[in-house]
Amino acid sequence: MWGNALLLIRNCYYQSVMERYQMAVSDAIVKKANEKLLASLPPIALTAFDYFHRLFLELRDDITVEDFEKTLEDYLSKFIALAEQRNSQF
Repeated sequence: MWGNALLLIRNCYYQSVMERYQMAVSDAIVKKANEKLLASLPPIALTAFDYFHRLFLELRDDITVEDFEKTLEDYLSKFIALAEQRNSQF
């Protein structure tokens, strides 16, 4: 599941960047591609996608070192939980 977890994270990141900076890409294309990906993965993937998508959208440019460390620690623990399919972490 590590490869799928990485693919999910990458898609979340790119979708969030496109939304955050209002890039002119059809939302329908991105949404359809992500729905296809999520349909092929275990149910935990949808919860994880929502978590990471929100995290990437809300990440501030002026984050403090302490907040960045906390965010990174949470991000990594959630990523590992997703990759190892530990549903209780979400």
